[in-house]
Order: sequence, then C-alpha cells, then structure tokens
Amino acid sequence: MPKETHVPWTGKSGQCWAGLLSGDCVRIRAAVTVVQAEGQERGYVQLLLSVLAPGLKYSALQRISAGNALAYLGDPRDLDEMVEVSAGEFLYSEDKTPLTLESFRIGKYPVTNTLYKRFLDANPAYRVPYVHADWARPYNWDQEKCIYPEGKANCPVVLVNWEDAQAYCQWAGKRLPTQQQWEKAARGTDGREWPWGDEFSSDNANTRESGIGHPTPVGCYPDGTSPYGCLDMAGNVWEWTASSRDEDTAVVCGGSWFSFQANARCAYRDWLYPDLRSHFVGFRVGVWTVGSQCAHNELAGQATDHMAQL
Repeated sequence: MPKETHVPWTGKSGQCWAGLLSGDCVRIRAAVTVVQAEGQERGYVQLLLSVLAPGLKYSALQRISAGNALAYLGDPRDLDEMVEVSAGEFLYSEDKTPLTLESFRIGKYPVTNTLYKRFLDANPAYRVPYVHADWARPYNWDQEKCIYPEGKANCPVVLVNWEDAQAYCQWAGKRLPTQQQWEKAARGTDGREWPWGDEFSSDNANTRESGIGHPTPVGCYPDGTSPYGCLDMAGNVWEWTASSRDEDTAVVCGGSWFSFQANARCAYRDWLYPDLRSHFVGFRVGVWTVGSQCAHNELAGQATDHMAQL
C-alpha cells in the first residue's frame, strides 16, 4: 500500500478497502457508507486515485472498482479537463500519410454521465439518454428524475446520437473533434497502432479481449494513455466526431468494449447513422483554433476522398 496513507490495513479499514476494490456494486456501496460514516473520505480518495496511477499492478477489476468508488466519495479529478495537442505534422490514417494540423485542445476523457447531467440540468426540456429496448435497460436514465443509472456516474455517457453530442458541445462552448484531430490526439506523431504503442495489451484498453462486457469508468486504463495525455482512446466507447463519410453517415473513432483490438487502433474508423443511440457510442469534446477551424472543410474533403479509396 502507498506509504503516505494514514489508513490502517487491519480490521474494519482493511474490510473497507477490500470492499472498495471488490468489483461488487453492493460491497462497494457498503464500504462507501462506512467510510463516510467515519469521516475517512479524504484518505480513501487518495488511495483510490493511486490505484488509477500508471505503472502499477492493480487488476482491471480493481481499477474499475476504484473508478466507481471515487464517484461516490467525491472524485477530485477534473473530468472536464482539456489537453493541448501541438501544431505540426503527424502520420495519418492506415497508410500513414503525413498531414499537418494546427494546434487544438481535446478532452482528456470521454464525456461522463455526471458531466452530461449538468447539460441536462441546464436544459430540462432536452431528452435524457433512453432507448426502448431490453439491451438498453442497464444504461437508460430515469426519465422523470433525469438521473443516470446507479453506479455509472463516472462512465462515459451512452445512448446519445450525433445531434445530442453536438448539442452538448454547443452548450459547453466546445466542438466535436474532427477525425483527423481525434487520430492525432490518440496516436501522436509517430504513426503508432494504439495510443500506447504497437503491441496490443488487454490491460491497456476496455475491448472485447479484456472480457469486461460493458463501459467502464473513465481513466481506468492508465497505461493506455496517449502521447498527449488522453485516456480511453482505445476501447470503452466509440466516439462521435465532427467528420462525415457522406451526407448520411458520421465518423466514429476508437472502438468500444464490444470491439476487437483491430477496431480499436488509432487509425481505424467506422461510420454510423447520426441518429443512432447505442450502448457502445459516446463522445469527447474539442476546442479548435482559428486556423484549424478554417482548415476543417478542406480536411473533411481530403478525408472523404481518401476513405473512398480504402
């Protein structure tokens, strides 16, 4: 255990820690109740954050549990944080074509349920994420209370279509990133296959190989961080972009918990109908510079031409 903590690891404290990392929703909630009753939130929050630090040997289950527990205890991370992607050339697409972009900023994490609730609270007439289907039940929000499902506060918001993502961005004063911006933020400048390098590891991404089977709290795969500091850019949820393949489809990037590793590569992209609401599609935000805004239409045209050749 980290030496700087003051929390003892015997008796009730040890049981609480085991419960917080158990992967069992009931045990996590019970442990949170004990921690709160004893006023030990601060100490345990720091411990849980250490579980999400890169380079440690905590299991994916433990990291996911830590992400869920933080949502109950008060997550101090800025889940709306933006990272800077510097201007310059990078190797774009499957054939690694050199492409130059202006600098821009992009969300460090996908937009979470907690962040999306702020948007809905500010726009009470806007529809909540909800789909009338059996598969959607674990992800559907309470339509009357306008609240996300229990235990999913730190998970990426899903059941949102392209228009929902655009509406959120407009409210937040941001934009969806283009597919070119998204790809550069994910792979850096060297043309790597996945955000962390050229060798896949199921411990670095929530894809089908990891066996999780659902979206996980953001930031639970710290060793999968991109060169610019973005997390969850391989797996977890596909992410809507500002780009389109044609007038009927929008580009999504990143793969999801339902995708195999090949579809979670930085250069891989798919195309979905903009009105699709799915449990494996979310989004992250971006902020464009003046230069990249002016270049957007040209880049979109280049990408359409390029994809038509693939």
